[in-house]
Amino acid sequence: MPPRRSTRSKGTNKAPDAAPTPSPSHAVDIDDSHKSESAATSPAPVGTRKAKAARKTKHEAHNSSGEESPPRKRKTQPGAPRAPKPKPVFSIDLLLKLPFDLVAEICSHLNGGELLQLSRTCKTLYKFLLGPQSSSIWAASRLRRKLPLPDNTTEQQLASLLHDDECFECGDVTTYPADLFLRCLVCNSCKKNLVVIKGSKIRNGLKGLHPQARNCVRFDPGHEWAAKPQPTYLVRDLWAVSTVLYDLAEQDALAKQAIKASSRSKRAKGNLGTAADSDKLDKFLEEKKEWVKKEQEMSIKLRDAIQAEKVAFQYGRIDEMMRVAEERAAKIDSINRELEMNHGWTRAQLDWHHRASARAPRREPADDPPAWANFRDVVQLEIDRHAAIVATAAARRARLDSVKPYYESFKAAQLGVLQDAVPELRYFIEWASIKPLWEPDTAAPLSDRIWARALPVIRQNFADYQETLRVAAIRAILKATTGKAPTSTDPADYPESTYDEEWFQRPTAHFFGEMVTSPPGYITRGPYPYPDTLHAHKCVGSRIDWFAQHIDAHQVRLVRLVLEGLGETEDSVTVDILCELGAVWRWKNMPYKVKKEKERRYRFTELIYALQRRGPKPAQLARGENVPEIGLWDDAFAEWGMDMAMEEAWAMGLGLGMDEEEEEECWNEAALEDPGCG
Repeated sequence: MPPRRSTRSKGTNKAPDAAPTPSPSHAVDIDDSHKSESAATSPAPVGTRKAKAARKTKHEAHNSSGEESPPRKRKTQPGAPRAPKPKPVFSIDLLLKLPFDLVAEICSHLNGGELLQLSRTCKTLYKFLLGPQSSSIWAASRLRRKLPLPDNTTEQQLASLLHDDECFECGDVTTYPADLFLRCLVCNSCKKNLVVIKGSKIRNGLKGLHPQARNCVRFDPGHEWAAKPQPTYLVRDLWAVSTVLYDLAEQDALAKQAIKASSRSKRAKGNLGTAADSDKLDKFLEEKKEWVKKEQEMSIKLRDAIQAEKVAFQYGRIDEMMRVAEERAAKIDSINRELEMNHGWTRAQLDWHHRASARAPRREPADDPPAWANFRDVVQLEIDRHAAIVATAAARRARLDSVKPYYESFKAAQLGVLQDAVPELRYFIEWASIKPLWEPDTAAPLSDRIWARALPVIRQNFADYQETLRVAAIRAILKATTGKAPTSTDPADYPESTYDEEWFQRPTAHFFGEMVTSPPGYITRGPYPYPDTLHAHKCVGSRIDWFAQHIDAHQVRLVRLVLEGLGETEDSVTVDILCELGAVWRWKNMPYKVKKEKERRYRFTELIYALQRRGPKPAQLARGENVPEIGLWDDAFAEWGMDMAMEEAWAMGLGLGMDEEEEEECWNEAALEDPGCG
């Protein structure tokens, strides 16, 4: 039998705070002297004059001294006797009253973690389960799980390794699993503090360690799926075995020195050593290598057994879930057959009633027919409501689909850029002239006659939409170039005489975005003015928001820096001319350190995107920090076969703002001076 736990309290008996009032039956036997002493020390009854006088005197003394009186003990009147609390079904005392064989049999069906928890409930079970007499219980639990027991490890130590959650170094609770190869549990903080070290870091991380130390201790080989798994070692094991290796090496050196000295002497000085005494280090290394090999094999067996146990547990859970699901499906089929055959339920009601299973009766249909009849009415109401929603959605979708052919014909009827100005269908159907044709439930089916009657209003709505796009583009450009966002959205405040095509052609008024002609798998970007950006760029979604997202003040500053490097302004050159120049720009103070990048020749668009990617941030550029230095390469025009005269003519054409005839005449003059310029 396990030792019984004593029910006697080990605490010392404390004296009561106040002596109880003597009962009237005992007061008769007390002498006069004792009566007077008792009357002076024992508290008086609450309702007497003497008690009131005592309380008044104490209150006056408290007011005069200014100190708070100690809290008085609250006295309660004796009430009705309370019913005893029900004892739990299971208790430790009940377990301890069982015979030893029965307790051992119960514990043998628990796993190691449950045995550890049970041993920590009381001292009696702690001594019983962690004592040497209970090894058979732990062994039975381990063998039932088919786990091997490593050498020099007790049953309790193995259970603690597998189920404890405290770090062996710092004692903190961790959620990491134990390392079965290192036979310990290490938290993440201790791993960072070099309690565990990788094999690749031993050389520089542990100075002075014996070179053969890593071959004499356990190690974690790492993940098998890793390309180059890194073994890990316990630092304390490495230092411990390193000390032993250095001691053995020193002993071997002394033994060899003694043997050498004795062999040189002419007179024998006794048996100072043999050759076997000088190879202790080699023997120790061989023994340790063999020991490490066995330990690694045992760790692999233990790991595989635990992994197999986890897999079996997962499959068991899946099987249990499938069994429960099959039982539930069989029960539902049985109820469905009962409802369909004996209660007149339809197939639609049977398919729907599981959605409202929370309101279904808890009894079988045969046991409570009225409840299932009421539930059938609830299910039918849900079916009707859902059918109405589906019908409404289908009618709405049909009305929307009827608009699509007329939308395609309206878009195809537009010419040139106007065709790209027509918004997407999802925005087109939200126009005030289109909504009445499809949104109301009472709207008539769209026909050619209804469309022809609404077409003038739709065209006017399209004209207003174009003005809205033009104003949105102008406002986005003004905000980026001036730094101030215009508040007016009235088209009259933006006359075409001021904001004409030439105004939109300025380099600082272009929108940068992804090109429509980008090949599959690639993204090409470039600048385009309004309204060319509507068809050249992938301008999808809300056009007004798209304008504001594809031009900003930072982009405008970068374009002006490039123009300054060319010696031009935004009013004297166009983007077409800048793109025709080719790769002539140079970023002098670029942050790249690679020579290839420093000598790179940029085109206009490439340079703008490079400055956005690696150039200064908007705040830095606004403060004048890290301003890019942009210039032209010395042989900028050589690839065109131009000489200095042609460069001057080109510069004149750029700087003076010549028209096409004047520019052609300038080129002809340059060609007459140098016929070989091509």
